[in-house]
Amino acid sequence: MTCYRPRIWLGLGISVLLAGAADPVRAADPGCVAAAPAPLGEAGESGEAGEGGPATPASRALLLDRMAAQIEGAAAARAAGDAESADILVAAATDEGPARLARRGDGPDAALEATLAPLAAAPADAAAKGAALRAVETAIPTTPPVERAAGLTALALEAFGAAQECGRLTDRAAYAEAQALARRALGLLRALPGQAAQEMVSDLSRLTILLPVQPPAALPAMGAVSALVSHALLAASDAGR
Repeated sequence: MTCYRPRIWLGLGISVLLAGAADPVRAADPGCVAAAPAPLGEAGESGEAGEGGPATPASRALLLDRMAAQIEGAAAARAAGDAESADILVAAATDEGPARLARRGDGPDAALEATLAPLAAAPADAAAKGAALRAVETAIPTTPPVERAAGLTALALEAFGAAQECGRLTDRAAYAEAQALARRALGLLRALPGQAAQEMVSDLSRLTILLPVQPPAALPAMGAVSALVSHALLAASDAGR
């Protein structure tokens, strides 16, 4: 990993944290006014999702990692009885994901889109889900796992912010994406050596506990989620030095 990239992720994470820093106060304020929710998939398109900056292997990896998380999250949501969120996540992975890849400068990926088409047509089909997930993961370029996990972690915070207003769950699909992003980030790091990587594992493990597949009756405070993400991104910066 180059020396500047961890600082970029840290900067992105801090910008997201600052944007959401008022949420714990708003959640405690009975006069809190909910903002209009952004459509699923809009979060991060200016930078964190790999679309707004230059077309690099890292930006392509993050877009594909997000698609993989959405496919995994859809399966988990469906198993938990939330078919509506599952269908939304499948659409995000099979429609919005390829569109983002095309917009980043690579052009349409016809082979990948063809593999995703059966899942788009039958979102509950397990075989189509498995084939789509394998195709997406095969397309991910070689990128340091810590860097990939850092990007997913920042996106998880952003998705969690989109999922709630004033501490109340308002978008179950965005919540399902947030927990899937966190779990995918954790999976990339479990076997990595080094203190910094293991600090990220500890933070992400705690984050996945806060964000179970089935949304809890009382959502965790935005401040608690932000603190774990902030610490994980700091550890990612240390791991890249």
